Amino acid sequence: MDFEHVIQINDPRLPDAVVVDAAALWTALLRAAREPWRVRPELDTVEVRPISELCWRRTLGFGALEVIDEISADVASARITQRILAPPTLAGGSRTVAIESPAPGHLILRFRYHSPHVDADPQIGEDHRSAFRSAYLQSDLAQVRLLRGIIEGTLPHR
Repeated sequence: MDFEHVIQINDPRLPDAVVVDAAALWTALLRAAREPWRVRPELDTVEVRPISELCWRRTLGFGALEVIDEISADVASARITQRILAPPTLAGGSRTVAIESPAPGHLILRFRYHSPHVDADPQIGEDHRSAFRSAYLQSDLAQVRLLRGIIEGTLPHR
């Protein structure tokens, strides 16, 4: 299953909203990659190991589920890519988050998901695919709220 959605960060039609610049958003995305507990409060355990300056291997514990992923940041394209390495039921999946400015004053995050296991499982029908897409969107909306907290300095330290 391939899925994409966009979350608007800045909208000039909302004059009371705090305006976020792309540099601050990029810094917050990098921080979230290195410190995933800041935007994933449901995490029970986290281990982050640097592979290079802009690449990390992470082990994320969600109760009994342990996910191993690799996060890489591409500064030139303002994009962060997460590749799932384990467990086998999720391996091969990916999530890419890119900062875009489609028009003056607008700033968005584009999220792209690739979940090969959703398509490979004959038990998963369109209702379940829709539920996956909804879960991805809700999770990303919650993470954007926390990213704003990082940027605005209102997020409590954990």
